[in-house]
Amino acid sequence: MNMIEIDYCGNRLKVTFDASPSARLFINGIQRAEEFCHETTCVIQLTSTLQTDYEWHEFVEATFRFSAEAVLVEVTANRAILLTETHSLSRSEGAI
Repeated sequence: MNMIEIDYCGNRLKVTFDASPSARLFINGIQRAEEFCHETTCVIQLTSTLQTDYEWHEFVEATFRFSAEAVLVEVTANRAILLTETHSLSRSEGAI
């Protein structure tokens, strides 16, 4: 299981993913979204809202572009890119 954490406007964003392929989005330690894919190459998009001020909410999106060898992870908040990273995958990791 791979994990990326981001501090954003006083909140802790975390995404996890593995080669199965699957992905999860957490905000402040609470899992907000999860998705699995049954193909080696696929795109998973996870979304949630995030309270950043008393009456201000932002839209958070984590996109995972899985290929046979790697996954490109992009995390955005209100269309601003917070993170873009590519991670290599081991297909034996998390495989059933």
